[in-house]
Amino acid sequence: MCIFIFTKRLFIVRLVCVALLFYMMTPSTLFAQEVAPVDASESKPLLGKMDFRPFTENFFLFGNLTAYGAYSKLLQGSPLNGGNASGYIAPAFRFTDSFFFLLLANGSYAKTKQVYREDRGTRISSESASYSLTPTMKINITPKLSLSGSYLFTRALSKQTSDTKWGKDLYDYIEKGIGFDINYLLDKKEDYTKSIKTTLQFYNRKYPNFISLFTLTGLGNIEEREKDYKGTLFSIGYDDQHKTGFSTSLSFNALFKDYSDKRLEISDGTRDQRYQQDQEYTLSGSFDYRGEPDGFHY
Repeated sequence: MCIFIFTKRLFIVRLVCVALLFYMMTPSTLFAQEVAPVDASESKPLLGKMDFRPFTENFFLFGNLTAYGAYSKLLQGSPLNGGNASGYIAPAFRFTDSFFFLLLANGSYAKTKQVYREDRGTRISSESASYSLTPTMKINITPKLSLSGSYLFTRALSKQTSDTKWGKDLYDYIEKGIGFDINYLLDKKEDYTKSIKTTLQFYNRKYPNFISLFTLTGLGNIEEREKDYKGTLFSIGYDDQHKTGFSTSLSFNALFKDYSDKRLEISDGTRDQRYQQDQEYTLSGSFDYRGEPDGFHY
């Protein structure tokens, strides 16, 4: 994973770059296809006809829970016995064959020594927890193309020491926003699927307990909301999943941050009148190998 951070950007340049990335990395079949003549009598509305099947046939419930123990120890630090637990529950309802509603609720808890990178160094957390709620509407435009829109809510909590009370840590945050996804199925066979997913998110992150260093020095209420920012995330990913053999996932993320109350720092340590703006670019990938169902998987 590679991350590059810059402190300036032009809004127009950002939009142009996102548009070019979307155009170059989206299959050309989305923009130009040979369309066979369609009989008007056979045309169907985009959302399809309402499905009057029994409720139990249109309602679905998904869920998962994972938990395991963990032992962690940092160099020149005391050990910590703990564990990790995460899970989700997602009720879904099918209005028509091409129109769905999904309510995803997930949460996680970890009691391990974790190191986080911050603007002014690193911090260590011994416990962390988070929960999120994501209602989503999804429309299947074609058998290969689908669009979805979501509301995003996340609450993240942490404890830097065992004495810290839940909800009182400096780095607790609340995140709210909206997101849009475009999924395009490149190919699908009985034993594999290939797809491209494009995501665009707009969100607002706030740290209600964070106190800036300037405020602690007693020099005045300067930058009281130093870590709060508005984020714009663009992501495009390629997924090649096989029931057996090698599977591949690749993704590129571009995150743009507009800080609400954090001014640019000049080389002499003073503050500029302009607010800081950051850009982060991340390229990541994962590779997996699956053996036969009665064989091995690692």
